[in-house]
Amino acid sequence: MFHVLRKIEGPKLMQYGFKDAIAKVGIIKFVSDLFWIGMFYHLYNQLYFKIATNTLERVAPLTHAVGNVLKRVFVIGFSIVVFGNKISTQTGIGTAIAIAGVAIYSLIKARFEQDKRV
Repeated sequence: MFHVLRKIEGPKLMQYGFKDAIAKVGIIKFVSDLFWIGMFYHLYNQLYFKIATNTLERVAPLTHAVGNVLKRVFVIGFSIVVFGNKISTQTGIGTAIAIAGVAIYSLIKARFEQDKRV
């Protein structure tokens, strides 16, 4: 898998990846999709920042940490259901490690935040 990704890094992505995508869907759809992806990502970040800031002010750090982990689980589950992503053993293990890592990090961070408040 890694050797395939190396073939389209950096300048080769511009040379092959974009050209192939444009050839497949056309320049108008490619640019339009690129615009909408950027727009929705920007809006997501704006909304998430507002919600996260307001939430942090109103709930305990541990509650926020649990919500952060659940958000990740939801996003992964959503991609499996909606986009039909397949879960192999390796993918399942990687997903579990990632979720556990976020959980541990969030819980430790919540503990430090709670200690700061006291």
